[in-house]
Amino acid sequence: AGDTSRLGSEHHREVARRAVRQSLVLLKNNNNTLPLDAGASVFVVGDGADSITKQAGGWTLSWQGGGYENAEFPNGASILDGIREAISAGGGQLIFDPSGEAAVAADVVIAIFGEDPYAEFIGDLNHLDFRPNGFDTEKLAAYRERGIPVVSVFLSGRPLWVNPELNASDAFVAAWLPGTEGGGVADLLFQTDPSFDFTGRLSYSWPATAVDFDNNVGSENYTPLFPFGYGLSYASDETVPELSEESGIDETNLVQQGIVFQRGGTVAPWRTFLATAKDNGVLFNGTRANLEGLTGTRTDHKAQEDGILLDFRGTGVGLAFVPDTVVDWSEEAANSKALGFAVKSNVDATLKVGFACDDDITCAATSSVDVAAGDWRDVQIPLSCFSEQMDLAEINGALVFMTDDLAQIGLGDIRLVETRELAVSCAG
Repeated sequence: AGDTSRLGSEHHREVARRAVRQSLVLLKNNNNTLPLDAGASVFVVGDGADSITKQAGGWTLSWQGGGYENAEFPNGASILDGIREAISAGGGQLIFDPSGEAAVAADVVIAIFGEDPYAEFIGDLNHLDFRPNGFDTEKLAAYRERGIPVVSVFLSGRPLWVNPELNASDAFVAAWLPGTEGGGVADLLFQTDPSFDFTGRLSYSWPATAVDFDNNVGSENYTPLFPFGYGLSYASDETVPELSEESGIDETNLVQQGIVFQRGGTVAPWRTFLATAKDNGVLFNGTRANLEGLTGTRTDHKAQEDGILLDFRGTGVGLAFVPDTVVDWSEEAANSKALGFAVKSNVDATLKVGFACDDDITCAATSSVDVAAGDWRDVQIPLSCFSEQMDLAEINGALVFMTDDLAQIGLGDIRLVETRELAVSCAG
């Protein structure tokens, strides 16, 4: 009934914090990096450090979770809160920069990153490669090159292929989804009590490649990276060697599948942002995000929350799908394929679609579709509409959907399709 004082009693919070300590699995601890000295200078980075919503995952404040401020979790604590508590007690120095861009001198880096919240089919993957949507994990190697040890805390709902991140870390903790008691993570990073130790063990085998779907206990030729039951403690002397960074994924095949957004999720190699001509935009994890003049949330298309709803309140803003690699759709254009998607609008509006758009959402090629107010309809824009304006062999900028109308526009199932009678004429 709104009485948040009843949430999170001292006893309940201690039980939850103990559960966090007991569930953490230490995958790597080369050179006995952990436990850390609470009197040291500690640089904390990563988009998961001060995000209870990322710690909690889906099925929390909403079905998919995500997009909530820490204040919306009364009496909850982020991992950063726990680290701050430990360092304050130990007399150390805490430096926090979620982007990790600050050039600072520190004794150790703690990087906290991982999956964005999801639930049910929205979290389905076509490979096991962890592809960060927030913090750039390539920064980890740069810290070590400067002689700073790196401790990674990985937030996820499942084991994923993270060999590059493991290689760039001196210690690596699988923290799963610790929920609202982030202090339990700090308890083990700093061993805030002499009785604390890593006791968590893997309840599922850790994949050796990003296509290692069936390498589980009982399978033939069982060769996981870390087996069922694996987990180190402070006293373990095991050293994790340099790991192969060959994911096993056929990147070309992923790109050529031509799927951009499906079943509520963005498909590799694409990532999703709300973009504006005024700045670089904000990451949109599919739950909700706000930008001046534009809000993105989920909406129902064919299933619950499997589409995107864009509330346009100004111009010069749009939904941007940015590829991690150069996309080549020239052959598809030559074979008369089209960019297909489902769309709906609350008012009559003109939806503009742009290819190879830069940070200012200035696009190398554009087309537009008149969308009548009403329910969902399928639309196809022939790729030839864009190939007449640019070379689709090198799409290295964003695919952007935008409008100058004040409208609420829903989008779903964005992918390449065979051109049929649904195709619209090319309009600039």
